[in-house]
Amino acid sequence: MSPLRRFLITKRKADIAAFKTPNLRNVLVTEPYFHGGSQETREDARVPFDAGRRMAAGLPAARS
Repeated sequence: MSPLRRFLITKRKADIAAFKTPNLRNVLVTEPYFHGGSQETREDARVPFDAGRRMAAGLPAARS
């Protein structure tokens, strides 16, 4: 996919490498998750985000 795709239509410099972000419609019923389908369930997809949030708060990444 060309990074100029949207720019070729609008001719606006801001549209170079622009892309449409998919919406979250039906996210609860459309497994697998992430771009490559690397996480099979919502729980699997949540774990890395939860670990990052805990580390940012100064807590251990994994729950004990």
